[in-house]
Amino acid sequence: MARRGENIYKRKDGRWEGRYKCGYNEVGKAKYRSIYGHSYAEVWEKLAPLKVSAPAKVSSCHLTVKELFDEWLSAVKLCVKPSTYSNYSMKVEKHISPVFGGQRYDSLTVQMLHGFIDDKLHLELSAKYVTDIIVVFKSMAKYAARIIKEAELHIRFVGISHVFASNLNVNYCLLAYQHNIVKI
Repeated sequence: MARRGENIYKRKDGRWEGRYKCGYNEVGKAKYRSIYGHSYAEVWEKLAPLKVSAPAKVSSCHLTVKELFDEWLSAVKLCVKPSTYSNYSMKVEKHISPVFGGQRYDSLTVQMLHGFIDDKLHLELSAKYVTDIIVVFKSMAKYAARIIKEAELHIRFVGISHVFASNLNVNYCLLAYQHNIVKI
């Protein structure tokens, strides 16, 4: 029986097969090759040097946040009502582009997004409005993950969604004297 994580298994014809990544195609999908042998140990020995020399997937996006938002808005324009599109573009132009527009998409960090959320909440924007801005940002991030075909970027922004949710609780948006009123 194959051991976990080795990607070696016994075939119906009695041989053992080991698979390894040999590269990536133009869309970013992994390409695999197989090694065959008469025993698990034989395949494992053949596979070990091939796994070490496997090419690493380069995960970088050379586009700026503004360029990605422009692409996302042009793609979304065909799928939403005109009023929704104008709402999205207003939030991008007024709130997101001035802060993140010139930065590369892959250089964004959780701390930068925390600061963005804090700044918007300190401007006394409602929690709902800030949430709407974040929803637009997350939609662009999901679109970028599909376009770029890099799972790492998608995972990074799915993880950031927890940051957004934790920062936008009601207690955070209330003033100090309002906390006492709510507690009573």
